[in-house]
Amino acid sequence: MDERRYFYRARTAGGELITAELTAESEIAAAAALKSRGYIPLEIRPVFRRPSRPGERISFALLPRRGVGAKEMAVFCRQMAAMLHAGVTLSDALKTLTDQQAGGRLKSILRQAREEIRKGSSFSAALEKHGRGLGEFLVNMVRVGEASGALDEVFARLSVHFEKEAKLRQKVASALIYPVILVLVTIVVVGGLVLFVLPQFAEIFARQGARLPLPTRVLLAAGTFLKGNLPAVLPAALGAGALLYRFFTRPRGRLLLDRLSLILPVLKDVQQKVIVARLCRSLQTMLRSGIVLTDALNTARGIVGNSIYKNGLRQITQEIERGRHFSELIAGRPAIFPPFFVQMAVVGEQAGVLEEMLEKTADFYDAEVEHAVERATALIEPLVLIFLGLGVGALVMSIILPLFDTYRLLGK
Repeated sequence: MDERRYFYRARTAGGELITAELTAESEIAAAAALKSRGYIPLEIRPVFRRPSRPGERISFALLPRRGVGAKEMAVFCRQMAAMLHAGVTLSDALKTLTDQQAGGRLKSILRQAREEIRKGSSFSAALEKHGRGLGEFLVNMVRVGEASGALDEVFARLSVHFEKEAKLRQKVASALIYPVILVLVTIVVVGGLVLFVLPQFAEIFARQGARLPLPTRVLLAAGTFLKGNLPAVLPAALGAGALLYRFFTRPRGRLLLDRLSLILPVLKDVQQKVIVARLCRSLQTMLRSGIVLTDALNTARGIVGNSIYKNGLRQITQEIERGRHFSELIAGRPAIFPPFFVQMAVVGEQAGVLEEMLEKTADFYDAEVEHAVERATALIEPLVLIFLGLGVGALVMSIILPLFDTYRLLGK
């Protein structure tokens, strides 16, 4: 039987009310899991979630995500924390923030959430119903804040989380801008030379009776084919791109892409540090807000953005529910979890301060990401320049070689 997510409310042996989610095969299995933890179940119900659209399924962590941006979320959470702390009611705070929004996805979500709250729904339930661009992480955090009566503190933590997430993404995006622009400009220049400049030289060479070398004939044939069949080539290229996109948005394609990102020497270092920083920051925020580790790990699976890590976290969660330690389990997966992270988790669990150690680990890897990106950029840029130089050099030689032949004929 397939496992699914269940929302529950339960009380501990000490009478504390806990509201969170867990994964189980059925409501009966969920109740049994809660009782095994010493909880008294009060409510258990399935969590219904809309499947991701195809365009939202690419999980390569270095790529930007769809939905509300991290920077926009940081501003929203900071404003919510300030207003709730000042005593403004949730409905009035949402109305103020909705009116401030110029438009876009967040404005629509806040407006719909406020309408649901006015009908008697909780904020977390309203976000779960309408906040498809916000993610499970925010919904779970809000649910914990409602249950604990400290929603302003939860939003303050969320603002810090999203601010650091926005800085992390900005570092990666900034490193990719120059190589991408360089490649695009070179493609345009080389394409223009092949389609328009080289044919002009070819006519001159033909009138002079020069024999064209093989590289020149290949480029001329390619340019002639593209110019003569552009109405067919363009749709074919778009179709091929659509097929590739479809492949990489399916589980098998995502898995291939994620594996490559953890194998390629230049990308592996950056990718691993980005994921570990994101994982530690998310776990620390949830644990400090009162979410139990297994539920935090289940939520974090949707945040890390890599299939390999998602599978690893799912296995770790299942093993923790059987009584094993978090640090012991990540230590058994050295291919995806670096030694420093493992050591900090060991110290945190032994001293009972896991959330503090996760925060320090996240700060460490945030700084490491910047250094890793700088190193990757320093390696990628020369490689791109060499590759492009070879391509442009081959094109120039395809023009110069026939010129030498022409000069030889004229000399005779």
